[in-house]
Amino acid sequence: MERKEAASHINEYRNHDHRVFYAAPFFNVDLRHEIRWHKGHLKKLRKHAQNPQKFYDEHYAHEPESHARKEHFHEHVLESIPFHQKLLREHELRYNAIRSMLSGRQYQRIVEISQRHGGTPEYFVFHKPSKEVFFVAEKLDDLRMHWVRLVRDIHGIADVVVLDRLGKVNP
Repeated sequence: MERKEAASHINEYRNHDHRVFYAAPFFNVDLRHEIRWHKGHLKKLRKHAQNPQKFYDEHYAHEPESHARKEHFHEHVLESIPFHQKLLREHELRYNAIRSMLSGRQYQRIVEISQRHGGTPEYFVFHKPSKEVFFVAEKLDDLRMHWVRLVRDIHGIADVVVLDRLGKVNP
């Protein structure tokens, strides 16, 4: 999985043959979990919106009816539905994009490594002609080096290109 056409800067990968993404939004968060959570939360919010008494019973069972109670309902239920819908759309879009490039198993293994060990590289690159994926790390620290070792060398999930500050490519 070694990259033959290693670049000296990430901008050299920004062309018609490659798609460059920031890696953190895809791999530091388990998008499948986030999608499930937001769907469940939206379901709960919609139930509360249809029947505000359920919301009041959960949050205000011990208090009499007040203006603050109605404002709290409006803010935490009615106004939060569009917010969570927007987050859900963004997560689904991101997840579908990554799943078009990686298998579910590969994605899940990279997420587990990123969450457990940290050190996710800065960029994730998809090479269109070969349909291969690889990561590009610009700055290496111990945490990122450990991540590179796990993903590239131990598990063989994806290749990683390391660029140092001088623009040299490290294997």
